[in-house]
Parts: sequence; C-alpha cells; structure tokens
Amino acid sequence: MHPFNQVCRQYKIQHRTIKFNHPWTNGMVKRFNQKIKTNVIKRYLFDDVKELDEKLISYVNRCNFELKLQQLN
Repeated sequence: MHPFNQVCRQYKIQHRTIKFNHPWTNGMVKRFNQKIKTNVIKRYLFDDVKELDEKLISYVNRCNFELKLQQLN
C-alpha cells in the first residue's frame, strides 16, 4: 500500500479526487483552504501543533454546522 494511503487509513481520512472536467470543485477546495489560512492560521499564534489542531477542528465544525444554519434562517 502507498504510504499516503497508509497515513489516510491511520487517521481515518477519506481521500477524494475531483471529477474529470469539473475544475470548479477544485476551486471550492482552494477557497476553503484560503478561508482557513485567513481566519485561523494568520489570526492566531500557536504554542504547539496540538493547539493549532484544536483551533482547526473548531473552525471546520463551525463552518460545517453553525454557518450553514445561519444561512438557512
């Protein structure tokens, strides 16, 4: 098994690729990564990787649940 696939399996990461001839999907991923960089990485100073990881999980959960619910109202 390829080392990348081993790491994905170890951390229970579902690796997905974009569909052929659907470049806008890649654009959506790039935009979300840009939001993470702007709203988390550049906004805070982290003492260690664990602190960064906790902040990233919190931000992604907020994006996935709270922000979408606000848009529906």
